[in-house]
Amino acid sequence: IAVKASKIMQYIVYKFAENYAEDIGYLVAHAAKVTLLGCKKHYAKIIMHLTSPDVPRDVRDRMKEIDLEPVVKLCFDWMNDAKMLTGIRACAAEALFNMRHRYPWIAGGLSCQLEAMMLSATPMFRARGNYILSFLHCED
Repeated sequence: IAVKASKIMQYIVYKFAENYAEDIGYLVAHAAKVTLLGCKKHYAKIIMHLTSPDVPRDVRDRMKEIDLEPVVKLCFDWMNDAKMLTGIRACAAEALFNMRHRYPWIAGGLSCQLEAMMLSATPMFRARGNYILSFLHCED
């Protein structure tokens, strides 16, 4: 039930994020409490989407008011966990990439982590990681 609920929540956040702009703070604050791996997949996608530049303006404004440092730590933890699903790790890396302008120190740490992970990465993660690294190296 929890996996299906998180999948429905992901769909709602993707399609109707502006309707739930006031609830985003609660969602982001409790993301670290998710323990089920299937739910983490959907939460990682939600965090990736909420931090992307493609969300509506009112959602972006709401995200600016929220302290995202716990989310940054969570994304680094998910990305560095070898037991985590590849999709979760890739979404966490992209969410960190999306937050690099708000927290400039993320770019250096993310670049080092991705370069270290590329040696033993799966093809899917390698493709996503190289895509992110290409943008990070262009900004240097």
